[in-house]
Amino acid sequence: MSSVCHQCFGQGKTITDPCKTCHGEGRVKKKQTIPIKIPAGVDTGMRLRMSGYGDVGERGGAAGDLYIFITVKPHDVFQRDGDNVIIEFPVSFVEASLGCKKEIPTPTGENARISIPDGTQSGKILRVKGGGFPNVRGKSQGDLLVKLLIETPIRLTSDQKDLLKKFQELETERNNPLQGNFSEKVKVFFSE
Repeated sequence: MSSVCHQCFGQGKTITDPCKTCHGEGRVKKKQTIPIKIPAGVDTGMRLRMSGYGDVGERGGAAGDLYIFITVKPHDVFQRDGDNVIIEFPVSFVEASLGCKKEIPTPTGENARISIPDGTQSGKILRVKGGGFPNVRGKSQGDLLVKLLIETPIRLTSDQKDLLKKFQELETERNNPLQGNFSEKVKVFFSE
């Protein structure tokens, strides 16, 4: 950043008699730390304009503007989609089958409570209204989108395997509608 050279301006110096600081340009390089206010809801690629904080014009001309280009650091848990925030939330096979209530973290550090209905499939998205980012240009607020990931249990004990085998014996096509629909669609490939 440059600022006005006070040794030249107001001292009656001329180009034939330039000072040793600015060599007659009327401005000098100077580092300056300025506070900036980052508004809520900014995103990568946006820019902020700070009027009058740019370089001083030649021979004492008015200072230009400083532009700050925003880059938002990615988060380990939350992903951004416009003003909405997405969180992938793992749910057990039993919780998805029977339904449950869960506490979900939000970007503000608070928790939101969601109800997971019984029979929930992996990939279902639940919406927490107003849990996203505020719109930087308006008064609206994005939502928190909770993408449910149904986790298949691993390292089962023999008792757990026995219970699942008993459950499998009681299953009908009504319990797995996606499998039934898929079987109907691909039947044509196996009919010859």
